[in-house]
Amino acid sequence: MLLTAGGLLLLTQLPVHGSYVADVLPAILLSSLGMGAVFMPLTLVATTGLRNEDQGLASGLFNTSQQIGGALGLAVLSTIATSKTASAGGTQNEALVVGFHWAFAAGAVIMITALVVLLSLLRKRDVERIEQQAASDEPVVLAA
Repeated sequence: MLLTAGGLLLLTQLPVHGSYVADVLPAILLSSLGMGAVFMPLTLVATTGLRNEDQGLASGLFNTSQQIGGALGLAVLSTIATSKTASAGGTQNEALVVGFHWAFAAGAVIMITALVVLLSLLRKRDVERIEQQAASDEPVVLAA
């Protein structure tokens, strides 16, 4: 999550007349590495240790929350970008870049906030049970 936030913060430094390879690609690579490293562990945390009859429900809720969260996040960030573009001075391109800077900064703040929430809600005993299940073939049911 920190890699993703770092990539988003790099995008806040985009110049008006920047190039893709020098300015955009490094930030996108950093963000995508961070997001790729987050998806699998989050899926494991959401679905490991459940009874067999609860696996489908947990998976469905997890995937639905990812889709709704992505759509909601895109709506919020595009609203921020649009409002900041409309209120920015300068040329149309300069105003557009200012709007995107604000949206990328907000995305980084959201990612860091999500990390803090995850770390505060994740219980050590559940992580230990997930590690125990990964080390054995026996299913481990997490206590509620």
